[in-house]
Amino acid sequence: MRCCIIMFLFLHLGLVNSQIDKYYGGCGRDQAFDFIKTFDAFEILGQSNSFGWSNYYSGDIYAIKIDTFGNVRWAKTYRIDHNGVQPYQILNFNSNKVIIVFDNGLLAIDSLGHIIWAKKTINRRNISPCLKTFSNELIKRDLVFQQTGIWPSVQILDSCGNHISEFYLTIRPNSGKDFEQFESNRIIQDIDSNFVFIGSGRITDKSGSFSEPYKDVLFVIKFDQKMNILWSKIWDYGNTNVKGLNIIVTSKHNYIISGNYFRKLFLLNIDKNGNFIWSKEISSSSYISNLIETMNNDYLICTSNSEVIMLDHKGLVKWSQQYDLYNSEEAVKILEFNQNYYLLKSSYSNPLSQSYSKFYYHRDMMIIKIDSSGNSNISHRDLNFQSTSVIRDTLNYPFTKKDTFYTQISDTVLFEEKSVRGIFKDSTDCIGVETENVEKSNGLIKLYPNPFNGTFYVEIDEIYKPPFLLELYNSSGILVQKIDSFDNHKIKIDLNEKIIGFLTIKLTSKNFIKTQKISCF
Repeated sequence: MRCCIIMFLFLHLGLVNSQIDKYYGGCGRDQAFDFIKTFDAFEILGQSNSFGWSNYYSGDIYAIKIDTFGNVRWAKTYRIDHNGVQPYQILNFNSNKVIIVFDNGLLAIDSLGHIIWAKKTINRRNISPCLKTFSNELIKRDLVFQQTGIWPSVQILDSCGNHISEFYLTIRPNSGKDFEQFESNRIIQDIDSNFVFIGSGRITDKSGSFSEPYKDVLFVIKFDQKMNILWSKIWDYGNTNVKGLNIIVTSKHNYIISGNYFRKLFLLNIDKNGNFIWSKEISSSSYISNLIETMNNDYLICTSNSEVIMLDHKGLVKWSQQYDLYNSEEAVKILEFNQNYYLLKSSYSNPLSQSYSKFYYHRDMMIIKIDSSGNSNISHRDLNFQSTSVIRDTLNYPFTKKDTFYTQISDTVLFEEKSVRGIFKDSTDCIGVETENVEKSNGLIKLYPNPFNGTFYVEIDEIYKPPFLLELYNSSGILVQKIDSFDNHKIKIDLNEKIIGFLTIKLTSKNFIKTQKISCF
C-alpha cells in the first residue's frame, strides 16, 4: 500500500509539535547573517541580490519580520546609492527599534521596518559587531593600525550612533615584544554591568624568548562601567591560528569563551576574575557561529557547517548532529524558544528552486526546528563528537589602554528603503518563500484522502481569497501539473501518471503562498 506523509513547510514557532524547515528569499543569492527574538516576533537579517542586482557578490541589506507562526509581517531591502552593503548583526534596542550593523555603519529601523536613522562610523576593518549597553549607549569594536602593531579598539556611541569616544588596547611597551597583531571579536556586558572583551592574535618576538618566532594567543579583558581595565588574561595557543569568536555569561555568573584553531573547536570556562575552571576541545574543521546556554543550563554550539553540538555544564558532549545536505551551507545562529531550537542558515537545498537556478547561484535563508534531543524533520546525521580536556599556559603580558589618534566621524547615510515580496512575476524562479503582508489568520489547507491513489482533493479555508494558482512538482522539481486562476475552495486533482517519491504542492493567491510536501512510498 502506498503511504503518504504530509509535511507542512511553513514556520510554526508557537506550537511545540509544529514543523519548520522554511525558506525565505527571492530568486537570487539570499544569504543569512543573523536573527533575533523580539517581544512578539522574530527578525531575520540577510543580504540579497534578488532585487535588481547583476553582481553575485553584491546586494542589499535584507530584513524580514515574521510572527511566531512564521508568517511574514514585512520584508524590506535597504540600499546606499546602488552600492552593495554587507550586513553583519541585528540588535534589539527597545520595543520599537532594532539596529542593523553593516560594514561601515549602523542602521536603526522601527518595528515596521522604516528607517529611523543611519550613520557611517569609523571602521578600519570590514565588519564590526556591536553591543547595546544597559545605559542605552552603543559599543562597537574595531582595529587601530600602526607600524608596531594592529590593536583592538573600542568605540563608544550614543543611542543615535554619534561618536562619543574611542580607545585601543596594547601589551606594548610592557611586554617588550617586537610586534603585536590582535583581532577583537566580541564584547559583552555582564550582570554586574562590567564589560568583557575577547579576541585573538599574534605576538612576534625576534629575540628568541619564544620557541617559535611568534605565538598565537587568545585574550580576555574585563572593564568596569567607566571602561577602566580590571584585569586581562592571555592564553598561549602556540602557532595554531586561534580565533576567539564568542563569549557568554553563564547562569553561575562565569564566562564561557568559544572559538577555534587548527581543526579544533574549543570552550574555555573561567570565573568572573578570569581564573580557569575547565577547557574542552572538539575535533572539527568548522568555525563556531554562536554559543548559547539553554534553559537546562547546557551549552549549545552552532558551527558554520550546520553542526549543532549539545554539551552539559562540564563541557561533555550530550549529542551532535549536522543539518546540511551539501556540507557547504552556512549556518549563522541558533536560538532557543518554547523548549526547541531554531537554526538559521543559508541553504542551497530548497528542493524546487534547485531546478531553476545553477547550484551556486541560488540561495535561500532557511530556519530549521530542532528538538531538545537534536531531532529534526530535515535530513541530518549523527556526528558522534567527543570533547577532551586541555590546559593552556597563560602569558604575563597585561594590556594597557590608550587613546586613539584618529579624527572621529559619525556621518548621516541616506538609504533607499523598499518593501519587497518574496515572489517574482515568474513564479518558477522563486519557490517556497513567503510574500509580504501574508494573512495573520490560521487558515488551513487540507489534502485528502491520505494515503491517496492517483486522485486527491485540495480544500482551502474560506479565509483565503481567490483566484488561486495550484502547481504540483515532483521530487526533481519538475512541474507535473498546473491549474491557473480557479475560484473554488475545493478542487479535485487527478494524477495521470504514477509518481513515486516526494511531491510538492504550491498554492498561491495574491496575499499568500503555501507549500505542502507529500512523501509517497
